[in-house]
Amino acid sequence: MYEIFRPIIPFLDLYKSLNRMNSNSRNSTPKLSRMNQREESLSQHSSILESLSSLRMHCIQFQQAQLDSNLACLKSAVDAIITQFEELSHLESSSSLITAYELLLEAMKKEYNAFGLKLKLKQLVGANNAMEDEIRKSFSLAEDVLFSSDQDFTPELFLNIHQATVSFIRDFSVILFESLKTSTTDAHFIIRCKAICNTDHKNMLCFEAYVTRKMYILDQNGHMEFPHPRFFTKEKDIDTILKFADPLDALANYPDSEFSGFCRIKYLSIVHPAIEFNIFGNLHLRDSVGKWIHPRTHFYASFVKMATWVWISHVMSALLPSRDRPVMFQAKKGARYVGDHMEAASLSFDKQHPAKVAFTVTPGFKIGAGLIKCKVHVVRTKEEN
Repeated sequence: MYEIFRPIIPFLDLYKSLNRMNSNSRNSTPKLSRMNQREESLSQHSSILESLSSLRMHCIQFQQAQLDSNLACLKSAVDAIITQFEELSHLESSSSLITAYELLLEAMKKEYNAFGLKLKLKQLVGANNAMEDEIRKSFSLAEDVLFSSDQDFTPELFLNIHQATVSFIRDFSVILFESLKTSTTDAHFIIRCKAICNTDHKNMLCFEAYVTRKMYILDQNGHMEFPHPRFFTKEKDIDTILKFADPLDALANYPDSEFSGFCRIKYLSIVHPAIEFNIFGNLHLRDSVGKWIHPRTHFYASFVKMATWVWISHVMSALLPSRDRPVMFQAKKGARYVGDHMEAASLSFDKQHPAKVAFTVTPGFKIGAGLIKCKVHVVRTKEEN
């Protein structure tokens, strides 16, 4: 009868087996929620140690009952050992259940992270599509009416070109103005800018007028006018440049073209070294453009987009016979405001009061029998000084 109980694992071997099993379970458990698991793990280990201690004691009682040939004590020790084994088995099941929950939590966390990444990807794709739509809208006119250098030139076509040109000049003027206002550290430079006008709106008009004048050639008398046709002798370059949706791609593929030279000259003329240094703290962009390198930066891309439309209006004018070429005009400072060929830049301007021109923001054009008004900043007569 005693031989029945001899196959029971000795206590030390059992202890090592349980520790090995518990160690493997810990190694396979993902490292999640460490602070929450710590208390559960300590409680579980405490229960295992208590069960092992009780098991050890009952094994000693079992061995003593064998030596004393005490059947009652032997049976009691066996029952206690079985009870402890059942408790250890229950603890092992609980550990497996915890492991299963941890694995489920890990899977849910991975799924949550994947969902977050998918959401970010969707947002980036949406933003990218919006930017592409903006680019397509920006160049929709080029796709519709400016795709060929031999297309018939009409006043309506020039009006569309002019509207796009003015829009992009204004956009770049805003970028230039905001960049200076937020980035400059030169207090004297800020004071000089504010001394021009006393509001941001008027300052913006000054910047827009400055950029506009720089983008158009000045004659010896200081008047804006289109360049002589000799500056645009390669008509085939027009189609070559306009086939690119992004003008920076055209500059990269044809760095020695007339268009590239036009962008280079105009950037170096508009963005003075003092302006670029106040914005970026260095002259790296200016140095690159001076070497006929056209960087893909947001600031320079905005400039090139504007320069493209000014270049288009220059080219389309240069390709016309002299009798049909648009004639550019501007209003002189101090001239009386005349609504027939002037447009006030301020929407709050009261036409009932006499006013004079402070400066021209955008030039006007006389083309055939048609007229495009020049945009001017006006002041009341009593405020002229």
